[in-house]
Amino acid sequence: MAIPSLRDVLADGGLLVEGLCQRLWMVHTYFELDNPQLELIHKFYIYYIAVPDLVTYVFKATNLGKQDLRVPQLLRKRYKRNEVISCLLFIFHRMIIRKLTKHDAEDYKQIRLEALYNNPDSFGTMYHEEAIKTIDQFRDRITVDNNNFMLGCFEDKELIGIVAFHQQSRTKVRHKAYIRSMYVQQEYQGKGIGKLLLNELIERAKAINEIEILLLNVVTSNLSAKQIYFSLGFQIYAIEKMAYKFNNQYFDMESMCLGIK
Repeated sequence: MAIPSLRDVLADGGLLVEGLCQRLWMVHTYFELDNPQLELIHKFYIYYIAVPDLVTYVFKATNLGKQDLRVPQLLRKRYKRNEVISCLLFIFHRMIIRKLTKHDAEDYKQIRLEALYNNPDSFGTMYHEEAIKTIDQFRDRITVDNNNFMLGCFEDKELIGIVAFHQQSRTKVRHKAYIRSMYVQQEYQGKGIGKLLLNELIERAKAINEIEILLLNVVTSNLSAKQIYFSLGFQIYAIEKMAYKFNNQYFDMESMCLGIK
């Protein structure tokens, strides 16, 4: 049996990858994914499925030997487990990320109070200070313009994560924007949802011509949040000692920044 030329093998392999990309487009169309979500799943397909399958096909077609089939397995290790889980969550659980509107006030109030109750050390506001606020007050906090907004991650129409974006309004500081109120429900933590929310926020910030730098504050003891911020390229530029005081204990605050221009 004649061994096919490398050109023929790559041509057939290209059809294989093209078929995978067509399946990706079907996923994108059916689930109405936003661009950052699509980009993440596209990377998942290319590095976790398309490239390993193409390499396997080439190796088998050219009869290079079983030992070389280790390469696809190594390629599949390029992506971290939580990133793969995030992709699968979006595909199979129909998660979406979108801006909150005034109609989301009830859901926003519920998840905001949950965040303050579960993580009193991480926020400057106490649970009891916001629990007394009316639904209209929470509704008024949901801004709907492009320069100030809240993003929510929804699973089957249930709000499971939030993050807020605020651009400075004064002329000399309009190049800066702040990330605030980051929270993901406990049962979804560690699955990459927070990173997906931040990726979406960063992409939207890049689309605003004036924004050059993103800023955020995080309590030094919040290691899981800091890990996400570091993975996205944020850097610490200042530390505020004794920023919060709760139950006679002080908490330091780290200020972080990310240049996007």
